[in-house]
Amino acid sequence: MMRWFAGCVLLISATAWADPVTLLEADSQAFVQDDGAMDLIYRLTFRENESRTTIRKIGPFYLPMYVNRAALHTAEGEQAVNMRALGGGYYQADFGAFRTRNGQRYTLELHYRCGRRFADPTVRNGKALLAVWFNPIRWTLPIERSVIKLVLPFELPAQITQHAQITPQIVDGFGVLTDPTNLAAQSHWAFVYADYRGKRRLTLYSEKRGLRRQGTHFVRIYLPKTALPNVSATRTVATPVGARFTAKGGADLVSETYELLNIERVRGYFVNYGLRFVAVLLRSRLGFVERGRRNYLPAPPMRIAGWADQLPKCLLRVDGKPRSCFYNRQNNVFYFLQTAPNEQIELIVEQAFSPNKDAPIEVDQGRALTELRLSPLDERYAARDKLKSSQLVVYSRLPIDEQRLADRSAWPLVVVSPPANRVQAAAQPANWARVGARLELDFKGFTPTKKQLVLQAAADQPLVLKVPAAPLGLKLGIAASARLWWHHLRHGGLTPRDEDFIWGLAGSAFWLLVVAFLLNGFGLIVWLLSIGWVLWLIDKIAKTTLARDLLRPGGKFRWIHPTRGTVFGWTALLVPFRVLWLLISGLFALIVATLRLHPLLALYLKRRQPAYVAPEITVATFQQPGFVAELDGPEAALFADRPIKAINLLVLAIQRSGAAEIVNRNPLQLRLIDMSKAQNDAERTLLRHLRPDGTLDARGVEATLTALSATVQPKVWRADREATLNAQNKRSEQAWHRLRRLPIGERRIYFDSYYPDLYLNDRFFSRLSDNFTPIAADAPLSSPLNALGASREVPTISGGLTRVHEIADGIARSIEGAASASVDRIERLFNFDGDRLAAQSGAAAGIASPIPASIAAGYDACHSACHSACHSACHSACHSACHSACACHSACHSACVSSCAGSF
Repeated sequence: MMRWFAGCVLLISATAWADPVTLLEADSQAFVQDDGAMDLIYRLTFRENESRTTIRKIGPFYLPMYVNRAALHTAEGEQAVNMRALGGGYYQADFGAFRTRNGQRYTLELHYRCGRRFADPTVRNGKALLAVWFNPIRWTLPIERSVIKLVLPFELPAQITQHAQITPQIVDGFGVLTDPTNLAAQSHWAFVYADYRGKRRLTLYSEKRGLRRQGTHFVRIYLPKTALPNVSATRTVATPVGARFTAKGGADLVSETYELLNIERVRGYFVNYGLRFVAVLLRSRLGFVERGRRNYLPAPPMRIAGWADQLPKCLLRVDGKPRSCFYNRQNNVFYFLQTAPNEQIELIVEQAFSPNKDAPIEVDQGRALTELRLSPLDERYAARDKLKSSQLVVYSRLPIDEQRLADRSAWPLVVVSPPANRVQAAAQPANWARVGARLELDFKGFTPTKKQLVLQAAADQPLVLKVPAAPLGLKLGIAASARLWWHHLRHGGLTPRDEDFIWGLAGSAFWLLVVAFLLNGFGLIVWLLSIGWVLWLIDKIAKTTLARDLLRPGGKFRWIHPTRGTVFGWTALLVPFRVLWLLISGLFALIVATLRLHPLLALYLKRRQPAYVAPEITVATFQQPGFVAELDGPEAALFADRPIKAINLLVLAIQRSGAAEIVNRNPLQLRLIDMSKAQNDAERTLLRHLRPDGTLDARGVEATLTALSATVQPKVWRADREATLNAQNKRSEQAWHRLRRLPIGERRIYFDSYYPDLYLNDRFFSRLSDNFTPIAADAPLSSPLNALGASREVPTISGGLTRVHEIADGIARSIEGAASASVDRIERLFNFDGDRLAAQSGAAAGIASPIPASIAAGYDACHSACHSACHSACHSACHSACHSACACHSACHSACVSSCAGSF
């Protein structure tokens, strides 16, 4: 157990204190200059144990030092590095957007000039010598192998082609003396050769293995003083950076050639600041005739507009012979050994370009294209008056059908500039093996035997091409891919990329549905936390059910359902579409409501009911199963065989419109205010049949019901009676459910707004008593709640008391008309009038009671009055259409009998 614990502790400690990188090799090539300074190429190879975008601190370097080139070599290619001075000889290496990866191997390469003197005068055995030495930068990490190649100023014979050919006699012939003590400290050393500036030079190779942390690798050798006759007398030998680049006299530009080597991704080249292949290689060949002397040339400002470029590579030929050329990023110049008058200079610059990810793409004639714009070299770089040749060649690396070369519409690209008459086209073989793009996806029938399109023109004006986007590695959006697919589908010739697009889209949609189905519950929780509480607040204020309808359709918990599932389903996926539909519907309703403010538009936008066609045969029916008629409160009451409730709702509607007001409830008595405010024929009919004292007789009730039935007929002639009644009952139940959820103080307001739906419920009076405190009989009649809910106690036959709601009672008395006193007494026992009984039944005192006779008389009076009023109106209106089913007759009869008669 203790061993296991100790092992864990050691493992954790080793992991916590592991080096960020492992330094594998430090290689320094030191080129001794005539003045004692050095040009150095330093390569540090390391294995990454973490991940980074910078090397925080490198040094110390001997000052002054000037960096000419910095790069990071990776498995994919070369990455540019920016060196930032930190002070005290220390620098920081910044990789830009590039990040190293754990376990990968990288090499940092630095080219720099060190302006310190590395050749110190000394005397040995009475001979004047120079002690040439070098000590590379140190690291806080151990280095597995450190190598120094000290390139000396001695030119070897041309016959030496192998390192083993360098003998001690050759070394002694140069007067070189070694330091035995220093060489003994090396793991390995030898004299080798190195090529530098076109010459093969004697080089001291020194190697040290297992260099410890902050260890030094020092090498020293002695040269005759005559080997460096221009050695500096001071330790600092370098001139300021501005003085290092010299140019005396001019140079004439005599030729220019620009070659676009490809228009597709190429293996082997890598963009500096991103993991993308290079798309276009531009090779510029500029020829000059030297009229003075110079050791640098400005980099030609050749750019592809809007595209990213890599650090250029250069090759220099002077009078046909190659010469070393270096790019200075800080000054944007190429520098080299100084030239002489009348020399022929050829500068070859290769630049890599890649379009940005957001490069605009246009779809034209079934092709997705992006623009390539290359401007010519202008007069500010070099005068063109001595120019003898100017040429631009585009090796497109795009396939062309040789038989259709003359047809520009068959070219894989579009030439915008230069004009067509200045462009020559040819088909030439191409090495398709180096192509990084999958051309077979975009060019149907592509084979390696195809030839590439080559264009040639003068380089005196901009080159503007529209080139295919897909071979450049640009990703097409869904919209562009869909347009290409549709074009190819219409005109034939779907490409493999089109097929990949369709299958990819189908696969993405499938997995999206699968994931959305499985994570439906989590998605609903996210929607609830994001917009659910907002919808809940809206529901509380506006008395709506948005939160439930959007997030819990169906109103109950379901484990699994395609569109209503709570745990599994696509309910969460459908929420945005439901919200969008809700917003569109609300916006449309707002527009319609605004348009209805104009009287003419209001008439035009009024919902038109289908024309009513009376059936020609009594046995025919126009009923459509499931069709629900849209009825207002009075119409719905009449359709449900509740004529008294229909009259009550009409009276309340009349009072709300301001056409009349309720003066008394028992008997029902109205006061006419303004006949013009009546909303429909039924209301106007009721007001016209009011007696001078404001009461309504049986004839008025019959006329009112007849008028109301006339408005119902066009709406219900094809309605499904059961579906319509079920919809009314559901709406009424929902209204009562919402009322019960409200605080007591808010229920009165809700009742006065939704009383038609509440009143149509069969359990209206019992629910009214459950949800409201008793309303006094003398309460004002200005609100629907007071008019329908006011009650008082009356005695019953059994001798007890009950509470009676009076508005229905008042209408019943109006229907009865001139019923006898005995009938009135019996009706009071059956809750049809509101007058207090003059005396209780004498049954308890043993006195013979006249109630049975009165009951019989009351029943006859009630039956005759109600039957004549209701039955005549309903029967005459509905008999022709519904007599075959006897539905209206039986329903109306049942309703009237149950309302006007009681049983024990």
